[in-house]
Amino acid sequence: PWLSKISSMQSGTFAGFTALIVDESTQFKSHKSRRWKSLRSLLPHFAKRVILTGTPAPNSYLDLYTQMFILDGGKALGPNITRFRNRYFYRGGFMGREFLPIELAGTQIEKAIAPLVLRMSAGDHLDMPPITTNTVSVTLPPAARKQYKQLERELFADLDDGGSVFAGTAGAKYHACRQVANGGAYEATDSGRITHEIHTAKIDAVAELDAELHGKPLLIAYQFNHDLCRLHERWPKIVTINGQTKPAESASIVDQWNAGTIQRLAVQPQALSHGVNMQYGPGRDIAWLGLTDSLETYEQLNRRIYRQGVGGQVRIHHILTRGTVDQAMARRLVAKDKTQQGLLAALAANRNSNR
Repeated sequence: PWLSKISSMQSGTFAGFTALIVDESTQFKSHKSRRWKSLRSLLPHFAKRVILTGTPAPNSYLDLYTQMFILDGGKALGPNITRFRNRYFYRGGFMGREFLPIELAGTQIEKAIAPLVLRMSAGDHLDMPPITTNTVSVTLPPAARKQYKQLERELFADLDDGGSVFAGTAGAKYHACRQVANGGAYEATDSGRITHEIHTAKIDAVAELDAELHGKPLLIAYQFNHDLCRLHERWPKIVTINGQTKPAESASIVDQWNAGTIQRLAVQPQALSHGVNMQYGPGRDIAWLGLTDSLETYEQLNRRIYRQGVGGQVRIHHILTRGTVDQAMARRLVAKDKTQQGLLAALAANRNSNR
């Protein structure tokens, strides 16, 4: 709807508006997106421009280009994305498909944009309660362990041959490892995709955590549809927000959460990562049934509760399967490393520690 409004504004006037404020500016980080192209055409109409975000470079320094362009029209980082890439990056990674930073690129980019940036931390200006991270470790049953180890051997064989965890067969095996660690797996057949349940170790751990809360609300972040199926098997009436949830229904669920009338809420993080306030009720526990590879998604979901107005300590629970890619993902998130090289290093460290 807002795209159509922008189109109508382009053909009319701005009736004296001189300032533009873009909240959650990382939503405009892709220079190929329709929303960026629409916004870019409007920039000359505004003498003052401000952007706001808590995660300015969720994937890499490449994400900064369009956001800084909103502010200065390309003065700091260059007049176009191609020149920006040529100056600070080189092609590498799997089949040369990645843009990797040259030596000292980060320092140079930070220096170039420094005059445009003001960083304000909530901890420096607000009296925020503590936030803690709790690791809950589970063990794969013997049959699932055997299946997982075979997938992991195939994954590392592909990675050793130069494969990418974000594409190709290595990527598929990496995601298969994640699924088995969580408890299920997909199989492609001629009649469509079917799901196999492998174990319920993580669901059992969430159930134990839920019991320890003695009726207090619990937000459960899940990754795969088969995760949700197992959650429904354990709690048939569990409330859910995912990509299929309509905006009005999602808003109603958030209101109920803040009112304290929902005990268990299953959320697909990508469906609830920006612009939602869930800090007003008694629910201050988030259980990550499966972690995400996106630091932005991880931090944004946690900040739905850990934000100004929260009434007490917030606890983030990582449900991790021992000796699996879960541990590598957790290392990467804790280190706030967003690069594929960081994930590869974490995977290698995890493999070495489990030998």
